[in-house]
Amino acid sequence: MFFLYRDLRPDNILLGERGHVVLTYFSKWGCVDSVLHQEALENYYAAPEVCGIFNVSCLCDWWSVGALAYELLTGRALVSCHPSGINSHTTINVPQFLSPEAGSLITELLRYNPNERLGSGINGDEEIKAHPFFVGLDWSKLQR
Repeated sequence: MFFLYRDLRPDNILLGERGHVVLTYFSKWGCVDSVLHQEALENYYAAPEVCGIFNVSCLCDWWSVGALAYELLTGRALVSCHPSGINSHTTINVPQFLSPEAGSLITELLRYNPNERLGSGINGDEEIKAHPFFVGLDWSKLQR
């Protein structure tokens, strides 16, 4: 089963008893398709297409993962580094202290056009797993 979050944000992420990430969604199921959390929109956790011209698909969740990764890897919220907004011509500000692989992961997940975003290919999640940032990570061990 797959859920489309559209506005995944830190409030939706918990750690389970074994240290695994647990995604939550506090909402009335009748409102899931129509209500977006304002904080997610204001802080760029929600992808541009959620309120824009592109169709909403699972690619908007990859944007959210990119926004969260940006915050975790830089220690700053995406909105604080792009206070005037993000549009199709915005270059994502990646701090120099990040590795090239981390910078690439962030910029590829935060592509404005969802069809150019990392994970938009025919093998979506496999494309992300194959990114150089994850070299040496044994994905099968994470599933256990």
